[in-house]
Amino acid sequence: MAAVVEFIIQDGIAMRVTKIIISVLLCVLAVLSFTVVAFAEEEETTSYFDYYGAIIDRDNGNMGDAFDVAKEYMNPKGTLLVVSNKGDWANYPENSLEGILSAFELGADIVKINVKRTADGQFVLMHDESTTRTCYGGDDKLISELTLSQVKEYRLLSGVGEEMAKQTAYTVPSLYEVLASVKGKGMLLIDFKWEWKDELYSLVNNRNMLGDVIFYTEAKAKEIGEWTSSLDIKPHIMSGYKSNIVFAIGAYIKDSFSSGVEAVRLATKNPYGVIFDNFTMKKFGEKGRAVIDMTNPKLCGDREDTEKWWDDVVSRGYSIIITDYPEELAEYAAETEYAKSQLRETYKRYKEEWTLPEFGSYTYIDYKRNYQWAVRDAEAALNGRLCSKYDYLTASHNL
Repeated sequence: MAAVVEFIIQDGIAMRVTKIIISVLLCVLAVLSFTVVAFAEEEETTSYFDYYGAIIDRDNGNMGDAFDVAKEYMNPKGTLLVVSNKGDWANYPENSLEGILSAFELGADIVKINVKRTADGQFVLMHDESTTRTCYGGDDKLISELTLSQVKEYRLLSGVGEEMAKQTAYTVPSLYEVLASVKGKGMLLIDFKWEWKDELYSLVNNRNMLGDVIFYTEAKAKEIGEWTSSLDIKPHIMSGYKSNIVFAIGAYIKDSFSSGVEAVRLATKNPYGVIFDNFTMKKFGEKGRAVIDMTNPKLCGDREDTEKWWDDVVSRGYSIIITDYPEELAEYAAETEYAKSQLRETYKRYKEEWTLPEFGSYTYIDYKRNYQWAVRDAEAALNGRLCSKYDYLTASHNL
């Protein structure tokens, strides 16, 4: 009897020990599972593929904004992209860090900036060669003759500067400062001298921001191709061409895309120039984006930077617009996407629900023809390149 009692006691102790061991093992497994999940989440949110075959580190925050814009920029059928010219200069000095950040807040996808090189080899944001127009007490000093510290002593004038502008507390930002401050918020379109390409590339690459920057150049397509082929990681590039000769334009577009360019800005002062013809727009096809600058009438066929003319150029095939009114254009872009979504819903509903009248009706042929035309136009708008807001609304109305 005593032996039985001793066995039961020992067995009970063994069971308790077994339960403790199982509990410990379950805790260890839970910790390991959490670690694996956390590691997977960290991997997903701290790095991304920049579409050129290289891994670029991502900071925590809103890096997805720049990443999403880059994907759209590389998509020939992507949404309308808003490029703010020199930042929000209506409320801040042009090419100022504060104006750039404000432009992104207003809805700009990309901010176009101008850079100049100082005497000590640093890059600063400045459109002109000298400080006269945009700096208080600029006394007509050339940026190329000033060091970075000397440039920093100036205060920027409000807006686009000139004599009647007010002095502000803002200073001329260096490109290094701007890159550090805007990372992840959107893309920068850098307008620069072609001879600085390698220095600028190194600066941007060293900050792991090749995915956030577009290099704008009016260099020959052959020169662009030779440069990009020598690089380990190709940057985003937008080329520019001002002409009204159809064959020259067609050749430049073709050669640009062959050289690794993703978008081409076309310009002319002729309101009826060939850059607005469907013949020219067909050169883009599935290869890349067509860009137009609405900030200067001489670059967009004497058109104005307003919704009426945004609708006009988008309907002709342009899907990236450089503007002085980023907030208004961003609103137009959002309305365009909404009009497209409404057309998609209307198309789906009519395809599922609409039926022709009886064959015997005298209106049968008219109904059928109009229906087929409306469906054809809707399909073309939904499946082809970006259309204007008016085009989407008209297609929905016809259905």
